[in-house]
Amino acid sequence: MGLFVFTHEPLHDGPLRRQQRPSQARKHTTTRDVTPDAATYIRNSESFSSLGRLLEAEAFGRNYWVAGYSGFIHLFASLGEFSLVGVRMAQVTMALSMAFMAYQLTKHLSDRTAMFTFLAVALSPTLLRFSLVIGYEVFLGWLVTLSLTLVWQSRSSARPVLLIAFGGLAYSVALVVQFKIVILLPVLLYLVAMSSRRFIPAYLTAAVVPLLVWMGRNFVALGNIQPWSNNGPVNVWIGNNPYATGGFIATPPIPSGWPTSFVSAAMQFATTQPRDFMELQARKALRFFYPNVPLDFHVPLPTVVDAFLVLAFWLWAVVVAGLFVLYVAGSAWRVAQPIRSLDPIALMVVLFFLSNLPFIMEPRFRVTVDALMLVVAVPTLLALTKRWRTKGINSAASS
Repeated sequence: MGLFVFTHEPLHDGPLRRQQRPSQARKHTTTRDVTPDAATYIRNSESFSSLGRLLEAEAFGRNYWVAGYSGFIHLFASLGEFSLVGVRMAQVTMALSMAFMAYQLTKHLSDRTAMFTFLAVALSPTLLRFSLVIGYEVFLGWLVTLSLTLVWQSRSSARPVLLIAFGGLAYSVALVVQFKIVILLPVLLYLVAMSSRRFIPAYLTAAVVPLLVWMGRNFVALGNIQPWSNNGPVNVWIGNNPYATGGFIATPPIPSGWPTSFVSAAMQFATTQPRDFMELQARKALRFFYPNVPLDFHVPLPTVVDAFLVLAFWLWAVVVAGLFVLYVAGSAWRVAQPIRSLDPIALMVVLFFLSNLPFIMEPRFRVTVDALMLVVAVPTLLALTKRWRTKGINSAASS
């Protein structure tokens, strides 16, 4: 099969890693442990090779693994040994198209703001690097940004229902890729309602089509209509236990005398060790804003280029995260009222952040909302710059 063009050992395979002792949990938080589950996504993509294989109960680990990104990889299976090249080229195209969408989302502020936002997204080292990684983050980010942009543009379109329907379709596909983004639905529906409340049924109808297909598959294969994967409970425990680091570690056993379910055991940890639990949440929150470093299953680059990119990641994370936090904190609102129109987009980023907090938190998760953070950060920077210039001009005039 042409998809298997790498010789890397398989990355962490969920239940297979649960046999490690808790003493090993902290020691095995290596670079390989925090990479995307690329080998698994590639392997699971073969489940789409026929209807029979797709409907097998064992496909996707009995729904342990999300299927959306594996389905995307399978679209390029006909390319044979160049299949992963095709995946990467598609992801590069998606990253660049997100720059165009960022332009559309900020054009109402000014053409200048929109152009700077376009350039920031197009040159984002995070998006550029992860476009070459076999991982779902860029694909998911593209789907979310596409749904948002289509809904946003519907307010000035001659055919708003068509844009809203396609926006709902993109959002539904995104749910099959990562169901946690269901938390974004209220914001998207609010934006649909800003165009017209009568368009909400069109968005919701389109938004359930791919999801219903996936639920139908689960019913035939597994006897349930669960639209999300089964790895949620174990990820809650991995992210909230006495050995947790905030990111992925090998699943530690539940201590003797604790509840046997993963979620109940995590709650036991939170209630019996509240200080450690709160410190862990703070650590996870900071991890979301860490710079994203090179991962396995990316295109190898020269050492000097890798080093430059790591530096760029750090600078990018500090500047973008700082400006975004400044906007959310409210300081920027007093700078220029027009950028308050970006509140729904900022809220989507915050909600996405919160949806990951109960589980594990990897810096790569931020890739999904990198473009949206820039849509907020760039206008904030320009508004601050304009205010400082205005103050300088006024000071010179008064003297």
